Order: sequence, then C-alpha cells, then structure tokens
Amino acid sequence: MRSVHSQKIASGVLIASLLVTSSMTSFAKELETEIPSVGSSVLVDEYIENTGSEDDIVSILPAEQTYVAKKENSEDKEKTDNKSKEDTLFEDIAITSVAGGDEDYVNVRKKPNAESKRVGKIFNNCGARIKETTADGWYKVVSGNCVGYIKAEFFVSGNEAKAIALDNGYVIAEVKDALHVREKANKDSDVVTNVYAQERYTVKKFDSTGNWIKIKIEDGVSGWISADYADLSVSMDTAKTNKEIREEQRRIREAEEAARREAARRAAEEAAEEEARRQAAAEAQNNTNTNTNTNTNTNNGGNTQTRQNTGNGGGTSDGGGNTNNGGGSSAPQPKQEYGDNGSGGASDVVSYAKQFLGNPYVYGGSSLTNGTDCSGFVMSIYAHFGYSLNRVSAEQAKNGRAVSMSELQPGDLLFYNYSGSRISHVAMYIGGGQIIHASTEETGIIISGMGSPCCARRIVG
Repeated sequence: MRSVHSQKIASGVLIASLLVTSSMTSFAKELETEIPSVGSSVLVDEYIENTGSEDDIVSILPAEQTYVAKKENSEDKEKTDNKSKEDTLFEDIAITSVAGGDEDYVNVRKKPNAESKRVGKIFNNCGARIKETTADGWYKVVSGNCVGYIKAEFFVSGNEAKAIALDNGYVIAEVKDALHVREKANKDSDVVTNVYAQERYTVKKFDSTGNWIKIKIEDGVSGWISADYADLSVSMDTAKTNKEIREEQRRIREAEEAARREAARRAAEEAAEEEARRQAAAEAQNNTNTNTNTNTNTNNGGNTQTRQNTGNGGGTSDGGGNTNNGGGSSAPQPKQEYGDNGSGGASDVVSYAKQFLGNPYVYGGSSLTNGTDCSGFVMSIYAHFGYSLNRVSAEQAKNGRAVSMSELQPGDLLFYNYSGSRISHVAMYIGGGQIIHASTEETGIIISGMGSPCCARRIVG
C-alpha cells in the first residue's frame, strides 16, 4: 500500500499535469474543469512501482511547472481565488441616480467642492468607476474620458448598482473559448447549446457563488457558463467632457444645417413636380375644349341649332333651351400619408409633439416646457401616451421594433450617428421627409428635414 505521502505527491503531479495540457483544443480547455484526469495518476503509479522511490518524484516535472504549482499555493493567489468574478466586476462600479428634475445630470468637478471648475457632465443612469472616496462625501470617478469629483449622494453602488446593471442588460460577457452552455449552473447539467470565442452576450444573472453566469443567447434561449471562460465588462453611457459636449453641439448644428438645405432642395423639387402636373392638367383641359363636335341643323323657320359636345363636365344645350348635364372628370387627388388625418395612434403622438415647438433645448433635460434634450423629448412625448422609453438615444434605439427607411410612418423614431458608430441624436418622423426634435440650445424644439438617419424604430403598432 502506498503511503499518504505518495498520495499527496500524486495530487501535486495531477495539478502540474493539468497545467501542461494548456495547449489542448478549445473544448478540451473547458473539459479540464469538468472531467478529472486519470492519466496523471497512472503516471505516478508507474513511476513509484518501477523505481520504488517517492523522494525524487518531483524530478519528472519541468522546473517551470513546479514553480507555477508552488505559486498557485501562495497567499496572494489564495486571496484572489476567494474573490468571485461577480465581486471583482462590481467592486468599484457606480451608477448615477439623478432623475426626477428638469435637468437629469450633475456636473463633474475638478476638485471635491461645488465651487470648483466644471470639467464635464454625467447624466442619469450612466456608469463610472470609483477611484477614491473623500472624507466629506465626494467620489473621484473615471467615466469615459472624464475624470473628476462628484458628490457620492448622486450615485448608487454595490448590490443596487449590480441590480440596475443586470436588469438593464449593461453586463456583457465576451467568450474566450468554445464552450458548452449549460441548463443549470453546474458542470453536470444538460447542454443547451454552444458558444464560441469572441462572441458577446448579455449577462442576465450570477449564481450564488458569483462564478457562473447566465447569458442570453437569443430570444427564448439562455443558459449558464463558467465566468472563468469569459471577459466580463459593464457597458454603459458615460460622462462627457466639456470638449466632447461642445463637439457634439457643433456636429448637431452642422447636421441641422445640412438637413435644412436638404429640406429646401426637396421642397423645390416637389414644387417643380407640382407645377409640371398643373401644366399637364391645363394642357389636357385645353385639348378637350378644342376637340368640339359642332352639328348645325336648320329648322323650317330658318333657325340654326348648334350643339356642342364637350368632355369637360359641361352640359348639352338643345334647340328648346333645355340643358342636359354631361359626365365629367377630375384630376387625381394626392395620396394621404398615414398619421396625417388625426385618426389616432401615431398621428396623435405627432400632434401632441407639435404643441411644444419653440420650447427650449436643455442638455440632459426632459421637461417639454422648461427644457429637454433630444432623447428626453421623445421619451416624454411617448410617456404621455403610456409608452416607456429608455433615457438616452443609444438605448432608445433598442425600443420598439426596427423599420426600414422606405416604410417610415409618422411617429417613428429616427436615429443619427454624427460622431461615428455611436448613436448620439434622436428625432420623431412626422411625414413628408420632415422630423420634429429638440435640436440645439440655439434652436430649441423645431421641425426640419430628416437628413440621413442611420436607423429607425417604430414604437406604436
């Protein structure tokens, strides 16, 4: 019978052997955590039986692997292992909570006091990482490109921040390797499907250990994977520096000017087309009037009766002065656009939105009367009719359902990515190639040409 010492040595070799297998294929990497290795224990048995010695068993291991095995038993590694993936992810995450006022943002300050220079703005439901906490209740945070101080009272953190992030789909898992997705949070559970390296999925929840995550694969399909095989991140809107705010305002003004020019061009084209149709109708009418059949009959009294047949809706006069009404035709009527007739639904939304034309634009605001930004405007309009939209334009692009530009109807939301791939503006389509939106501080809420949106979403219907 082998001694307890030999069994311990065998366990050590098993660990080292598993480390050596790091070059196995992707699915094998996952299986290392799920199926115990028998090859290593057989290797130990054969070595002891053939040599009869346990003292130099470590000599069969490469020196660097022996070092790794020892390092894994260090105090630092033990502390790291004791912290779950969930704890590590959320240990310094904070989410702003500044909703309820007309201006849903707070200023980021250069120093921890209210009189310090403003370096940027952070809006409601944006994410930040806490770098330090001052004695008088300020956080130093990093949010996007903005670094500065904000009163801690404007943030939620810990479990509350975690709940908000998970409920709103802000937690993202990028898969490191090909993996089985399990029905339950354990390695023995049934396989639901597979996922592959570099694919990204929304995390719905963590298990009780904090080391298994439930990911959403597609509508109606979700399952569990080990958090060890995914890179986790919290993807949220962030603060904006003063420079970024000025740049965004500049891009919006340029886009508005381009939209106005485009609207003027389209209006000119439509006017020209309408004039061409009017002239064509007039010419057709003139041809009808000149194509007259005149029949002259002379009666016994030498009177001459003249009958004219016209195709323009005029009557026919007989010799006795009686008139018979003839048939007529009319020019085709223009097609009425959906939503323009006040019949309800989306048209009511558009009519309600037009009531606030000329009201001020306030960056970060959501008041239809005292000031709102673009996303606050459409959010507040639809809230009046019982529809709940996300707060920022990038998230509103996930509300409702997608529609193509060729199928636009009044009430649809149009989104713009002036700054590249990121959506930074939203407007409401009102028909005829026009939009209503909270544009800039200079213009307020206006109607303009639709320009070049990147996508559209339908909220009603």
